[in-house]
Amino acid sequence: MRFAVLAAFALGAAATLGAAQSTAHWDYQGKTGPLRWGKLDPAYQACSQGREQSPVDIRGARLNKGLEPIEFHYIAGPITEENNGHTVVMHVDPGSYIVYGGVRYDLVQFHFHHPAEEPVKGKLSDMVVHLVHKSADGKLAVVAVRLAEDAGNPMPPWPRCGSICP
Repeated sequence: MRFAVLAAFALGAAATLGAAQSTAHWDYQGKTGPLRWGKLDPAYQACSQGREQSPVDIRGARLNKGLEPIEFHYIAGPITEENNGHTVVMHVDPGSYIVYGGVRYDLVQFHFHHPAEEPVKGKLSDMVVHLVHKSADGKLAVVAVRLAEDAGNPMPPWPRCGSICP
């Protein structure tokens, strides 16, 4: 399966799903999926009312050429995988970081959501990768990379490479 990057990077201070403590079941599809999270439990209200908590439905976005670019400083290195029951989290060794607004944010982990959590004009992309960064003072910056299956240009079958291949 081939995924192609569809659209923009989103950067912002983000509250994580773990911030709201509740026992209400949530999922990525159906009646308990991202577009309904805010209605599952009062503790999840930020999911439908907030502007910094997933899922944020991106509507009316315009390119702002006045924003300074994000500086990416990523290096290769080992990762540790964790299945947390909702997604696969890749914890990275120190060294990779971004700079935005003169502030350094160290990459601490990245994880995947299938389908994506953040709709654009009410439509979810096939998958999103969240690159989670943290500044020295504890603020988070999350870069979201939206992915879509490229059904019109299939790749050859994945090579046989053991348990690490999809």
